[in-house]
Amino acid sequence: MPKRKNELEAMIRSEPFAYRAAYDSSNNVQYEGWAVPGSATSAANWVIARHTYDSSNNLTATEWATPSSGPAANFDQIWDNRTSLTYI
Repeated sequence: MPKRKNELEAMIRSEPFAYRAAYDSSNNVQYEGWAVPGSATSAANWVIARHTYDSSNNLTATEWATPSSGPAANFDQIWDNRTSLTYI
């Protein structure tokens, strides 16, 4: 599978990522986000994934928030906006 834009740069960073998770009513991780350490949740520095589960709470899909330009996930999303973003 081809690497997403910025994926290689992200994988070789010397410092850890900032991480956030948001849960659904079944206590499943519904959204995950990664950013440069120290990023505010209101800053456009996040890559965000949305997870979907079946009725047995098995993970069935992971989608990535789409950037304003280009088809791949970038570190350019705002964590606070995660529920209103478009995912592919």
